[in-house]
Amino acid sequence: MLQARAGTRLIREISHIIGREPLYIISENNSDMSSEQVVSVTNENWTSEVEQSKIPVMVDFWAAWCGPCRMVSPIIDALGKKHKGKIKVVKVNVDDNQELAMKYEIMSIPTIMLFNNGERVDTAIGAAPAEYYEQFLKKNKISI
Repeated sequence: MLQARAGTRLIREISHIIGREPLYIISENNSDMSSEQVVSVTNENWTSEVEQSKIPVMVDFWAAWCGPCRMVSPIIDALGKKHKGKIKVVKVNVDDNQELAMKYEIMSIPTIMLFNNGERVDTAIGAAPAEYYEQFLKKNKISI
C-alpha cells in the first residue's frame, strides 16, 4: 500500500513538472470497492450474503491492482442500483479472499459470476460494456 501511494505521488509530481495530466490514477483507497448498493464479501460472510440470498447474486471477483476491474466497477455499481431488490451485487477482493478465489477457480479478473438459490448459474470473464452485463442477466432469466 505504501508503494502504491508513493507511486501515485510520483506520477502527480511528474505530471506537474511536464505539464500534462496522467490518463488515470487508480484510487489510493484500494481496500474496498463496496458502495451503497454493492456489498463487500469475504470468506466469513460468503454463505450469508451469496449462498443464502433470497434473490439472485452477481459476484464481482476483483483486485485493487487490476485496471480492468476498476473499469468494470462503476458498471457493476450501476447495475446494483438499477436493479435494486431484484439482484444483489457483491464484490470479492481475490487478494484478501484467496479461499473463495480458489474454490471458484478464478484464473482471470475481473470475473463476474451469477448465483441463484446458492448455485452458480453463469460466469463472465474480462471487462465488458454495460450492455453485455445487462444481456448476461437477461440470458440467465434474471427478471429485470
